[in-house]
Amino acid sequence: MLSSEYRIISIENNSQSINLPDWFIDDYDKFKKEVKGKTSFGIGFNIEKKIISIEVTISYHINVNDSDLELFSVKVNTGFLISNIDKYIRKGDDGNVIDNTLLSELTAVSMSHSRGIQSFLVSNTVLKNMLLPNKLPNFDSPDS
Repeated sequence: MLSSEYRIISIENNSQSINLPDWFIDDYDKFKKEVKGKTSFGIGFNIEKKIISIEVTISYHINVNDSDLELFSVKVNTGFLISNIDKYIRKGDDGNVIDNTLLSELTAVSMSHSRGIQSFLVSNTVLKNMLLPNKLPNFDSPDS
């Protein structure tokens, strides 16, 4: 665990939306198995300021008439101050690369923040009992 190497400097709820049509709420038990979750990640860093930021987007959607209807979405950005950032950044073929071990830990922390905000936002809706998406990227895989 690398927690002594970083400090959380910000947690920001950049955007959120809840769109639960009456037909979905009224027949939630019928539709709940059709709801799909998606999680995506964005990573940015500033070497001079020693900051890495990770943005996590979590959304639920359902297919209606051959198009996706977004029911819920939240985008949360977590900023980290990395005191020894040079130790975790190396030059790669496509520019600077962040150490996978650190990146995995920061992403797990960011995901936890996002899931907490997500749980709070849906706590008074029919989505409150749904399983939360929890798939973290594998930074050792070229497909992530």
